[in-house]
Amino acid sequence: EVFTLEGFIASRRARHAEGSISRYRVAELRHTTERFNGVAHRASVFVRNGVKDDEPFEVRGMIFFQCVDTAAGWRISAAAWTDRLPGQPLSSHPEPTEFG
Repeated sequence: EVFTLEGFIASRRARHAEGSISRYRVAELRHTTERFNGVAHRASVFVRNGVKDDEPFEVRGMIFFQCVDTAAGWRISAAAWTDRLPGQPLSSHPEPTEFG
């Protein structure tokens, strides 16, 4: 799926309003950041979990951020993420646990 910022916010508000998610959490488990002058790239391994329709769920995946240093400070210029498919390793990153 591809979202504009407004579309992303609207989709999350709709999920929240329907009331099927009673608990939700996203945590970064591991990251690498490369910076060159005023440009940076961050690759993050994440876990997303919670309770939907009274059933616990957990999803892992990766988020990639492109950032630029502006007069107002660092800003995200692009972000893309994908959930891990069954049996798929998380890129070249070691499989982390929630405890490291």
